[in-house]
Amino acid sequence: MVEGTVHRRDGVFLVHCHVVPATDPDVGRMPEFRDLLRRSPAARRAYAQDKLRIAAGTADPLEYMAGF
Repeated sequence: MVEGTVHRRDGVFLVHCHVVPATDPDVGRMPEFRDLLRRSPAARRAYAQDKLRIAAGTADPLEYMAGF
């Protein structure tokens, strides 16, 4: 996981990036999950609720990731 900021003329943008090896078994499922979130408002709401629930329990990024 890489975190940082990008400074542009129109503002400062937070960056949160996960780098995953191409050999990771989850790589093949990531586009499917992305597409599900794009097409399904219910899936987006459920995912957002899960993220908020986990975030409420920790401020540590590694603990947060382990919550999924």
